[in-house]
Amino acid sequence: MISPIRSLQSKILFLFVSLLIAVLLLAMSTVLSQNYQHSRQQLEQRMATSAKVVRFKLVADADVLLRSLTTLAKDFSVKQLIASGEQDPDSLESALLNHKRRLKSDFALVLNADQQIIAGTTELSQQVVFDFDLTPFSDHDIRLMAFSDGYYLIKVAPVKYVESTNAANAWLVMGININHLIDQSLAELSGFNVSLLVSPSQPEFIASTLVLNDFQLLAQSGHIFGASMHEIDLAEHALVAGVFPLGFVNQTQLFVLLSTDKKKAFLSFNALIVQLMGIIVLSVIVAFLAAFFVSKGVTKPLRSLAKIAENIRLGNYVNDIPHSSTIEVESLSQALNTMQHSIQEREAQINQLAYFDTLTKLPNRNQFYSTLESRLLEHKKRAASLAILQLDLDRFKEVNDTLGHEFGDNLLKTLAQRLKTFVYPQVFLAHFTADEFGLILPDIDPLQLESILQQFEKLFSLAFVVDDIALDIDASVGVAVYPQDAENAAKLLQCSDIAMHTCKDKHVHYLCYQPSLNKHSLLRLSLMSELRAAILDNQLELFYQPKLDIEQQKIVSVECLVRWHHPEHGFIQPDEFIPLAEQSGHIRALTEWAIKTALAQHKSWLKQGIELQMAVNISAVDLIDLKLPALVAQLMSSHGLSPHSLKLEVTESAVMAEPDQALQALCMLNQMGIKLSIDDFGTGFSSMAQLKKMPLDELKIDKSFVLDLNNDEDDEVIVKSTVELAHNLGLSVVAEGVEDLLTLNKLKGFGCDIAQGYFIAKPMTAENFIAWWDPVRLQQLISHGALHD
Repeated sequence: MISPIRSLQSKILFLFVSLLIAVLLLAMSTVLSQNYQHSRQQLEQRMATSAKVVRFKLVADADVLLRSLTTLAKDFSVKQLIASGEQDPDSLESALLNHKRRLKSDFALVLNADQQIIAGTTELSQQVVFDFDLTPFSDHDIRLMAFSDGYYLIKVAPVKYVESTNAANAWLVMGININHLIDQSLAELSGFNVSLLVSPSQPEFIASTLVLNDFQLLAQSGHIFGASMHEIDLAEHALVAGVFPLGFVNQTQLFVLLSTDKKKAFLSFNALIVQLMGIIVLSVIVAFLAAFFVSKGVTKPLRSLAKIAENIRLGNYVNDIPHSSTIEVESLSQALNTMQHSIQEREAQINQLAYFDTLTKLPNRNQFYSTLESRLLEHKKRAASLAILQLDLDRFKEVNDTLGHEFGDNLLKTLAQRLKTFVYPQVFLAHFTADEFGLILPDIDPLQLESILQQFEKLFSLAFVVDDIALDIDASVGVAVYPQDAENAAKLLQCSDIAMHTCKDKHVHYLCYQPSLNKHSLLRLSLMSELRAAILDNQLELFYQPKLDIEQQKIVSVECLVRWHHPEHGFIQPDEFIPLAEQSGHIRALTEWAIKTALAQHKSWLKQGIELQMAVNISAVDLIDLKLPALVAQLMSSHGLSPHSLKLEVTESAVMAEPDQALQALCMLNQMGIKLSIDDFGTGFSSMAQLKKMPLDELKIDKSFVLDLNNDEDDEVIVKSTVELAHNLGLSVVAEGVEDLLTLNKLKGFGCDIAQGYFIAKPMTAENFIAWWDPVRLQQLISHGALHD
């Protein structure tokens, strides 16, 4: 028996383990002690900061409510409703309900000069008496009041029928249930669970983000005021909490209690990682030095063995491997000798695996491909035809799922044996992968191919018996012929693969390749290369679709839409060639052509007395290209036109693709005086925060929300809300897809500015537009609701 003491591995392991255990124990005791103190200090600082965040958030909510309420109190129509409120309380309550919803408050009240409730949106109006000074509730601080159903953040605004007077004629009161403000979003913002409470001696909790059980236990925990941070033990776990003053409830001070789970609170990962890294580095250095001296005695024989291993790697096998007195080195020498013999055996196995399938013992795809290439060279010399068949079993996955993979493997073996019985001179059979097989039929006569395929199909006419189970198995066979379908191995396999998958889709047994089967034909590639030539050869044309100013009842602008009349393929839809232009990089040339053509047409129409703004679409590629503003400036200058004659439309998805670069380009265009529009609004994922930064002039509602506006209440809400949003942002609104008078009238009721669609006019050529343009006739058609005629 070999003594363990002689083992080099034992010596190294013992030294490593002893040193590492000692160092790590010392490090862990130091780190844990320091980390706890550091974590506590950090937690106190975080709580103080988060308390300020909570106060800032509630003050901001109160400020928003106060500013909105103040604005409402100065509204003339609201003053009229309040003045007549005692005679017509229903109208006043209806208006209060609308404003309550818009301002997202929970109730709204109107008090007369004597602070008596004359109208309200809640049953509180029958319970509450405002017999105290309302003035403090009109400041910008947090003011809460207790009602029967909870606490509310209250703001008050005086209503003066004559603004110059000092006395208030009435009071507007609105409140938000504090439970709607103390929610999970505030907890995520502050990083703690948030609870509001009053009365230092006997705390009363009025709102909290804690789960109900924790909230009840915390409320029963007794006196919690004192130090800035407490540790509170609940039934199932412990909390760390801090209390900070916040505001007032009536005359009682309001506090915020921030809490978090104690286990999470005292984790200071950064400090822990830094300290542990230092200890680990120290441990590695010490262990390395120890290992160096221990291993020094065995380096010489190891170098010799390393040289032998390198020779084996290069294929230079050796017969004499030196021995060593060290057990590990001797074992390594024996292992190298064994490895050398194993490598020689595996080389033979790898050669087999590289060219043969282990399951069916047939040639694999690699050998099929190399054989196909060599036979193609041979057939090319003799000008002979060759066919390949690629077959795939139908429902093979179902067989595996039902009867198991072992049964499926046996089925493939049985199939391979049956395919070997196919009679054809010098046929080459291979198993690609799973249930796919390939055959090479040399010297094929295309006229006899159909009969050969029918003969091949008979291989599947009899059931396959596997493990005493008979199965009817069909296969989908794709056929490709050299040289008529392809002239090299890769393309020939591609053609047979396309035919095979089409065969599956059409549920037929076999199918010969045809160019029409290839959905990824050269047509798209040819269109990409021909697009630039199309721009130069005047194959492109701009169509113009009028836009109606709903309020003024007149046409104020047109959208310029690109059309391609291909000399060979006829009319090509923009949805087909615009993406190709973006992929190929031709979109910049296309945009330049569109803007240049639109401005030239605009100048021509000006001479005819037609003054309309030209709207041209630009893509995401154009938008992030900072050369676009310079190009637009050059074209505007060369045509002698004012910036207001051009509007650029870009989709919101294009804006959001590269928001920073998009904002820079839009700002440059805006500084030039170019009008900017967001197209297809509502179909993308634009951020309101990002959108409001954009120097936009117009927002276009996508036609998908307008087409069914008369029948879909959701579309009606979306369109109406979008119009209000745009107007609040100072933007005009264009509605696309207007196809009837009822839709146009509904948009007018929503306050929409511009309408565009087939009801007004379809896109038309410049010549047809001139024939269509007649201001007198257009005004008559507009008045009769028949503009599209």
